[in-house]
Amino acid sequence: MKKYGILLSVVVAFTLIGCGGSDDDSTPTKTTTQTPTETVTTGKVIDDYLSGATVCADSNGNGKKDATDGPCVVTNGQGDFSFDKKIDFSLITTGGTDIGTGEPFDGVLAAPPGSSVVTPLTTVIQSLVVSGKTPAEANEIIATSLGLESGTNLLTLNPVEDLERGSAEKKRKAQKILAQQSKIEVIVQVVSETVAAASDSITSEEVAFNTSKQISALMLNGIVVDSPGSIKEVIDKTVEETFSNLPKEEKEKAIKKVATVAQTVADKTAVTAKKVEDVVNSVDVTAEDGLKAITESNKVLKVAKTEVTTTTVKVVKGEADIQTLEKLDVDSKVKEVVLKKRPTTTPPKTTTGQVSPTGAEGSGS
Repeated sequence: MKKYGILLSVVVAFTLIGCGGSDDDSTPTKTTTQTPTETVTTGKVIDDYLSGATVCADSNGNGKKDATDGPCVVTNGQGDFSFDKKIDFSLITTGGTDIGTGEPFDGVLAAPPGSSVVTPLTTVIQSLVVSGKTPAEANEIIATSLGLESGTNLLTLNPVEDLERGSAEKKRKAQKILAQQSKIEVIVQVVSETVAAASDSITSEEVAFNTSKQISALMLNGIVVDSPGSIKEVIDKTVEETFSNLPKEEKEKAIKKVATVAQTVADKTAVTAKKVEDVVNSVDVTAEDGLKAITESNKVLKVAKTEVTTTTVKVVKGEADIQTLEKLDVDSKVKEVVLKKRPTTTPPKTTTGQVSPTGAEGSGS
């Protein structure tokens, strides 16, 4: 939701600062052309806001931080960044700390050229762009697959800003986007860490974009990625692509390691993704503390993902057996954290025979 998780995103606003002359009334034949003298690219990195994240121009658009990528900048304490020139490439972001939870961000975020927000969802969109779709086409495919209303532009909408200052309608729309984003974050996080754990030659960052690519491919075919079956397919296809260039013996060992846990991981990930989505959607974002409640829900998201991811990695690395993962009760762990986060209230007093507002019959005093 990030860890990926409530994978949250990068907000990029393109500002053109220009100056030029105008026609002189006393000399009507003299004309000048207005041309920009300076162009910059500024924005924010959000997952909630990410401090100390590295933002690079992804010059080859492959979703990986390569030696040829650049220029790169680092975000400040509020997630702000600034390039001293216009960036025409897609953006890629790694590292940093979620200022809302204090958790490190160890995933990868990307977005197509021209985006004004980069999130786990625009990362999925970028993977479709790499496959040949235009940014507008890819945005429409992903938004439709997630059940978002027509006209939702995931390349420009900043849900955190809308939750802070938007109307009630904008807050509810932002909440729905964050819920879907959190669900995708869980899937990308668990799958990429699982696959990366099977080989010392691969890092989770390298696998993350491949995972987003497989998710987008299923969405392109109208498949909602949140069931055990669809997540298992994402795992299988991510393994196939990620390990394709490994030496034969290492490749076979890595594939076998993931195959041992793949179905169980898919089952646990599906439960976790659904729980995170439900927690985010349960928040009253129109209340005064709606944004804070979303932040608290993101903490739940991170805890839930960490439980599944940590256990899965141990099993893949041979540090725990598969039964440990099978016995992991995601539902109970999420409920435990939610109950700890919820404020306690005193039940209303009732007289004998009366029903309290919670629906329980009072016993009197």
